[in-house]
Amino acid sequence: MTAHPRANNAGTARLTETARLTPAESRDRLSETLDGVVDLVQDAAAIAIAIPSMEAKLLLARQIEAAAGWGARIAARIGELDRAPVDLPARRRQAAARYPAPCDAAAATARLTARAMETGPALMARAGDHLDRLHPIWDEPTRRILDHLTHGIADQIADSRQCLTTIVPGPDETPAHAGGMPGRDRRFTVVDNARLVLNAPDHDGRMAELMHYTLMATEIPTIEVCCGMLRDFPDMPWDFVSDMGRQLWDEARHAEACIERLHEAGGRIGDLPVDHRNWRLSADHPLPVRLAVHQRIGEWLGVDAAIAWIDRLAGQGDVRTTTLLAFIAEDEIGHVAIGNRWLRRLCGDDDAAVWAVHRDADAIRQAAAGNINGHMPLPLNEARCLRGGFNHTEIAALRRQRS
Repeated sequence: MTAHPRANNAGTARLTETARLTPAESRDRLSETLDGVVDLVQDAAAIAIAIPSMEAKLLLARQIEAAAGWGARIAARIGELDRAPVDLPARRRQAAARYPAPCDAAAATARLTARAMETGPALMARAGDHLDRLHPIWDEPTRRILDHLTHGIADQIADSRQCLTTIVPGPDETPAHAGGMPGRDRRFTVVDNARLVLNAPDHDGRMAELMHYTLMATEIPTIEVCCGMLRDFPDMPWDFVSDMGRQLWDEARHAEACIERLHEAGGRIGDLPVDHRNWRLSADHPLPVRLAVHQRIGEWLGVDAAIAWIDRLAGQGDVRTTTLLAFIAEDEIGHVAIGNRWLRRLCGDDDAAVWAVHRDADAIRQAAAGNINGHMPLPLNEARCLRGGFNHTEIAALRRQRS
């Protein structure tokens, strides 16, 4: 039998003498680390809504996705060591109490600073001490988790510190989080209704306008909406955190791609006015309605809109924009599926209850926009509806809506 590679390391024998953590002790240390990871998620969700810096929102979206993965792996390992399930919603409720929300822009920036200078380093140190005290073979599953965690937190600390040096302040005359609205920094002019209008005389200018609108009417607001769901509903299972984390990561990537394309086309962040319509749609509603308004209907419209734009740009030679939109459309099908999956679960898999929530969400969107079909007539892409979790009966109803 081949020896374990670390069994031949001279240092292993010395480590064995000092590595005295029992399974119960290792489990208890993991439990403390899990509390810290849950704190990272709840705190980041509240900060991402309130903080004015768009770049900080993107950073926090990525951090939540990473922490969701760490939390799932740590909880599973605790279960292996203890043979008992971990009550993650209870830990999330406790974390929500430790990190009160909503917070204002100044508090959000202070909390981001604390993550970079205090809470993040403390969590990394605690995990590092655990690593030093466990046996590399006996408790190798824990070692792998903590290795990944400590490297990931080190990266997050470095990224957060860099972000703090480049944050653009909020506007001088108006609180950035006025009236509970998400924070916007002084680059942006906030209006009641920032419609998509392609006024530029050339193609690049129109693409810059499209990218700016997509960035600030869709991607950044959706990050804030998903963070609101995490902030406001700590009783939801960790699988929900993982799904929201995946969507947050996707939206951050989309935003970064839109910024890159915006700059390529000669535009700048802040060139066009922005609004808070996406946030206002559902901020005070229960979770099923929020999921229906945004993931089930909003992301579904986003899929159809992206495909319509790809068709509209066909033959114009703009491969960069069409390929970007194609990737966004594929990701958004997954977001529709997330919304449908959780909406059905919250409605007890009752089709009538799901459709009742859908009608409520339709009414909310129509009251806000005058229609639910976007800014241009959108064809219904039925095969993609199926991939997004709509059933055939629902698709028939959606087809009648579009006719």
